[in-house]
Amino acid sequence: MRLLAGQNAWILAAVLGLQGLCNGNPVAPKPNSLDALARRVEVPGLNTPSDEFPASRRKARARRGEDIPQLGLGGGFGTAQPIGTYEQKGDQRLAAYDEARKKKTPDTTIFDNADESGKSGDEHKSFFNIYKNEDYFEFDTETIPTTNYPELQGFKSADTGVDLGDIKELEETTIRDATGDMFKEVINLGAYDKKGKIIVAVSAFKENNHTPRGRQYVPINEVGWQVYAHTAEGNVENLKVIFLMNIQNKGFWSITAKNYEEFGKKTDEMVVWEAGHGDALKRFKRFLGSDNINGKLLALTNHHNAIKDKDIAKVITIPKDVPGSQGKFTAALVLE
Repeated sequence: MRLLAGQNAWILAAVLGLQGLCNGNPVAPKPNSLDALARRVEVPGLNTPSDEFPASRRKARARRGEDIPQLGLGGGFGTAQPIGTYEQKGDQRLAAYDEARKKKTPDTTIFDNADESGKSGDEHKSFFNIYKNEDYFEFDTETIPTTNYPELQGFKSADTGVDLGDIKELEETTIRDATGDMFKEVINLGAYDKKGKIIVAVSAFKENNHTPRGRQYVPINEVGWQVYAHTAEGNVENLKVIFLMNIQNKGFWSITAKNYEEFGKKTDEMVVWEAGHGDALKRFKRFLGSDNINGKLLALTNHHNAIKDKDIAKVITIPKDVPGSQGKFTAALVLE
């Protein structure tokens, strides 16, 4: 019966083939090898790992940072750059800050009228007051207990210069995109104490700022500063620490992993990175060149007189495996 069925199948195929020829339709050639068939159809066992992921692609995946240790919550975001890139950026940013202090460069001016901002030609000389940008920014502020951020308890006052036990409350401000309809996306979220000692930088999404480019537009680093200055009022000279919450940036993870390796530390330890000299300064600058800190240091440069020209003194890192971290990566930029 099987033989008969097979013969019938071949007869049917021949008939269909003749019909196709009579109708002018080409008949697909029979694959002459299993390899040819495998190129048309996925056949288990025929496609080896090297065929699916050639060496060039495997190297590219490694360059994209897929081998970076998971030092924070989740799988991480962004693409890590070469370590030397961060060191160079940090060196440039720190040099710009020191130059502003040395030359006593005037601070950035904030105008209530957008037409007055940016007239100097240098975009960092003046900015529009974000609290006047009502068409694009929606503000929501509430008073919260500092204990709402339990990760902060992992930092020691001897390292930060701030006793968090003395700061009972924070003003938490969320800025949302006012142009949104059903869902208003977050542009900036942070918490600040009214005495001006700390900034708790939670999240910032510059892509959600739909303010048209021009004199009315304010970059995300300046947005964070203006909220802090508005909350602290006349106390900005007291600024001591900027806390970076729930760090998921792969670049920051890669910097941390490299620095810990060089320093002979395990990532389940808190480490204080001081400016120092030689290798210590090199590692310090890497952090300053990261996406998480670079923009904040730019804001401090623009307002260096307001903070009394403090030194950029330390970076403190608490990866997720450190006891008390709440499973998140938290860091601090310390001023002295």
